[in-house]
Amino acid sequence: MPDRRCSMSDGPSATLQMDRRWRRAARRAENDASDVEEIRAAIEAALAAQWREGVPSGLVAALTRCHPRFTAKMERLVMELFGHRARYRFPRLWNTKGETLREAVSMAVDATGWDDTRSCWQSQRHVSVDRKRRQCGICAACLLRRLSIHCAGLREPPETYVWEDLRSSEFKEGASRSFPDSKITFALKRHGVAGTRHLADLAALDESATQSDTLRRSAIFIGQALGFSRIKTESGQRPLLLQHKSEWHDFLRSLGPDSFVATWAEAPL
Repeated sequence: MPDRRCSMSDGPSATLQMDRRWRRAARRAENDASDVEEIRAAIEAALAAQWREGVPSGLVAALTRCHPRFTAKMERLVMELFGHRARYRFPRLWNTKGETLREAVSMAVDATGWDDTRSCWQSQRHVSVDRKRRQCGICAACLLRRLSIHCAGLREPPETYVWEDLRSSEFKEGASRSFPDSKITFALKRHGVAGTRHLADLAALDESATQSDTLRRSAIFIGQALGFSRIKTESGQRPLLLQHKSEWHDFLRSLGPDSFVATWAEAPL
């Protein structure tokens, strides 16, 4: 059977196939570093399939289920199936997660509960410490969470995460002392590298000449879904990117130049 490669015309099913291929390669690579190139090939193919869905960056495929293009399709589906007009609103479309968290806490009568939430992509078997489930602290979702909490001026106990100390110069040393070495796998590290590069590349997007057409197309897609002009969408998109860039660099400075996260963020692909 011929090798199935994704093209830009492939739909979500192609992306899913590449995601499964990447996961299989990552599992094999836990004990065989020679599979790195297969992982990279699978990631590149997955990114190619996701390219049309939004702004691709880093090594993490675009998250489309919150994109206005997707919600516009959901609105049409609800109308066709049930005859009801549903409408998705995006009041924080041009705000970062950190800005949103800071404002939510400032408006709340009881500024608690935000810390009783979960962001991590990892399953329990990968992030349990002393038989208690934590969040990994290094996947893209966890890093965005930690970045946002830092931006909002809030704090969490280190024990929230398996990787308690992002200031450590070595990846392994940042993990909880109670986390078995056998569970610090190549695949887990790869998730951390991918998450870091995702946020780092997003921070550099506004100054990337090669991505100007991609940003313009992203503005067109969002505008079409929400009824905005491209100019109006770009006027919101650029400040958002600049705000993320500011938050990301401030977060990295707080970790120090010797942090393994800072090293990953600056390393060329």
